[in-house]
Amino acid sequence: MNTADMKNILVIDDDPLCMFSMLKILCDEGYHVVAVNSPETVISSINAGDFEVIITDFNMEPVNGIELVRTLRGRGFSGKAILVSGIYHPDGKEMSEAGIGAFFQKPFEIEGICKKVREYMGEKSRFDGHTGGIRF
Repeated sequence: MNTADMKNILVIDDDPLCMFSMLKILCDEGYHVVAVNSPETVISSINAGDFEVIITDFNMEPVNGIELVRTLRGRGFSGKAILVSGIYHPDGKEMSEAGIGAFFQKPFEIEGICKKVREYMGEKSRFDGHTGGIRF
């Protein structure tokens, strides 16, 4: 696939295993993925408007995932946002107000994230289902 045709995803997670696993699997799905471990990096040096989908962890410092999405929306990000967390479950109103359309509680099966990303991109999943139930 030509890289100009690839759709862009930004993954923000301070858990290296989760971050790199999502990076690898989403790249295998055919996306161009940028993965960072700090919301500060996103705020200071990444143009979030370049991404169709952002996947962010909730529990990060100095801002949490919801605050990060709000900040990015204020800077022009108009794509879809997915929140993941192992310790927190937001209410629907809080997610909606921040412009977050989906939530996955850790541990989650990667098929769920891939299906949601494909849905957001308007595509059918190419995921072959042979993950052995990989969970993050």
